[in-house]
Amino acid sequence: ASTDIGVQYLTLNIQDDGCPILGTQYLTIIIDVLDGTTAGTDRYYCPSGQDVQLNVTGGTVFNWSPSAGLSCTTCSNPVATPSSTTSYIVTSDLSSSCKNSDTVTVFVVNDFTPIAGIDDTICLNEATQLNAAAIPSGEGPFTYFWTPTAGLSDPAIINPIASPNNSTTYTVSVTSASGCILE
Repeated sequence: ASTDIGVQYLTLNIQDDGCPILGTQYLTIIIDVLDGTTAGTDRYYCPSGQDVQLNVTGGTVFNWSPSAGLSCTTCSNPVATPSSTTSYIVTSDLSSSCKNSDTVTVFVVNDFTPIAGIDDTICLNEATQLNAAAIPSGEGPFTYFWTPTAGLSDPAIINPIASPNNSTTYTVSVTSASGCILE
């Protein structure tokens, strides 16, 4: 983590089980953690979903390649919208003995269509069941999360019971097995 960069101390307490007197020794090891360039974990992108925000740490001047599908090639946090799965390489201006480049792959995954169900009208103190779906179903399994959560039996299921105290518009966020998130 970036908070570990700099001088760190590791203290060891060594003790033997000798009889009749225990031997004890304390050792301190000094570790100098140097900054390195890190592009983060691989990401997933579905064209009709959310853009993929990349973020590099380590260095101040950056160069991303290839440029296809990137909002910028010299910033630390370009938005990636590739047309096919792409491995991006970022190189920084670091000149220490640590690495000054890293690779992050953005996997383009299949789109799907989330369906929140039909509108319903209920009287005060009554309930209705919400029903979401996602097609094609082959992109699943899917996870669901409804907002707002007030008045729902469980916001993290496909078909919660809704009993709101006033007119409420519920929105469902659907996440595919590959990490594509659509509302």
